[in-house]
Amino acid sequence: MSDIDLKEKAKQVDLNDLQLADELVDVQGDADAFAGPPPPTDGDYRVKLSLGKRGVSQGKAKDGKLFYMADVNAKVTTGEFENRILFDNVSTMVMQNTGTSRMAGVLKALGDPVGGRVSILETTRKFADKLAGEPEVTVQTQWTAYCQDCKAENDANKSRGKKGGIVLRGEKRFPQNGGGHHRAQVECPNCGSLLNARAEIVAYKPLPPEA
Repeated sequence: MSDIDLKEKAKQVDLNDLQLADELVDVQGDADAFAGPPPPTDGDYRVKLSLGKRGVSQGKAKDGKLFYMADVNAKVTTGEFENRILFDNVSTMVMQNTGTSRMAGVLKALGDPVGGRVSILETTRKFADKLAGEPEVTVQTQWTAYCQDCKAENDANKSRGKKGGIVLRGEKRFPQNGGGHHRAQVECPNCGSLLNARAEIVAYKPLPPEA
């Protein structure tokens, strides 16, 4: 009942009472009552950033290099999905294909770029300070289906399962429903598990110029 706003507290009744109130409601027979609301559709959203409950953690990559990772909440501030919260892990790990890190990319989108030979600790402190002010930025999202079972299988046996656990990317690749939209649930093509789509943040961009 956590998703129901109560105007009047429920109380026990006798179903044999002929004076009980009644009304008709419309129910979609093929809908899943236990599925959560679909994530925001693929696209760009204006969001407000803040540090999540897990804060900042420290770790080491497979090559032994140290990194810091921040738990980031991105709250949509406008449009149909206003107040929906997106989640991301933003780290200082420098990606070989880009020569920069996700954390540096977010700072750049926020108008506070870093470059050259920089301290990952100072960069992380700068990032945390920036998020303390709940800055706004544009994010680009994409539906993904993540299968924990397949990731665990791949971790245990590299020849099976799905590396990283992502088995489907892009809202348009999810099954369509009767309303012309896409269903936010899909069966894993590898193991058959029922998966819920989530909106993954794939890019951070500066806010568009004010009109």
